[in-house]
Amino acid sequence: MKTHPEKGREIIDSILKDFSLGTFGHVEILRNIAEYHHEAIDGSGYPNKLSGNEIPIEARISAVADVFDALTSSRTYKAAWSNEEAFGMLQRLSENKLDKDCVEALIKIKIEY
Repeated sequence: MKTHPEKGREIIDSILKDFSLGTFGHVEILRNIAEYHHEAIDGSGYPNKLSGNEIPIEARISAVADVFDALTSSRTYKAAWSNEEAFGMLQRLSENKLDKDCVEALIKIKIEY
């Protein structure tokens, strides 16, 4: 599980190379999302233990979206949380794991489903 960010980046790099897409605009954003979306603001994440602004903004945004999706989706091992329950958890995680500004932005523009 903890190797999937690096494997994801390797797959992206391979596809970009195989299809000559290396000059495709904004590929670094795509790479950063894949590789750094499990880093944590407090430096406890993986794979590189980056912290704060060392984590590219696109990865910080994706991390919030990833956690929100995981919380609000049903899984074989858990029921889906309500949006409000998920927002509460995101706020708690923004104290040390998730980017506070990214969490606040999501909650500010929340859409009821």
